[in-house]
Formats: sequence, structure tokens, C-alpha cells
Amino acid sequence: MSNVAAFPAQSSASASKAVHRLNEIWTSVETFTRQVEYDRVTPVDMLRILRIFNTANSCIRIVLLDFKDDPAIDQLVSYSCGITGMIEQARQKVAGLIDGSRERVPIPKPFPAGRLGD
Repeated sequence: MSNVAAFPAQSSASASKAVHRLNEIWTSVETFTRQVEYDRVTPVDMLRILRIFNTANSCIRIVLLDFKDDPAIDQLVSYSCGITGMIEQARQKVAGLIDGSRERVPIPKPFPAGRLGD
């Protein structure tokens, strides 16, 4: 885990559950992006990687929706931005690979990013 989110003392116990879930997503994405050998990725691998990133983004939105009424939601949203930033950097690496093989690989459309309830 690369970052630790600081939450006010009055933050509810549910915020710690949300942070735990976001930390799990962070750790999974971080581990996955370190293990990918971008110079050896096949077109099929590229599509798989993009699906994994889309799934991680969806999981983040689910966590935020589950805790949308929590008093610490603004901190949770801020914390999740770090995870989505990491995903976007990795997605850009893959997009660069796809540009080199555009005629072989259909480019999937990413899920649009949005705030709670979008």
C-alpha cells in the first residue's frame, strides 16, 4: 500500500471499512501494474489488462456508492482519486502499445469516470 488516508477522529466506523476496501483495490492494481511486462504484451493481453482496469474502476465506484452517506465521503473520494490516477497511467501505457498495433486490436471504450450516483 503506497498511501494512507488520514480521516478525522469523528469519522464513522463505516469509513474505515471503505478505506479497507479501497486499500485492497489499490494493492491489487499496484501489484498488477508492477507485474505487467509492457514490452511483451500481446494484443489479447492488452484487452485483458484494459478489462481489469475497467473492473477496478467499477469496484471503486461501488465502494463510493456504498458509503455515499458517510460523513467522510469527501475524503474517500479524494483517496480513490489516487487509485484511479494509477490506473490511468497504466492505461496510457497500454494505449501507447495499442497505437502501435491499431489494425490488430479493437480499442475498448473505458467506462466514464464520474462522481457518486453517476
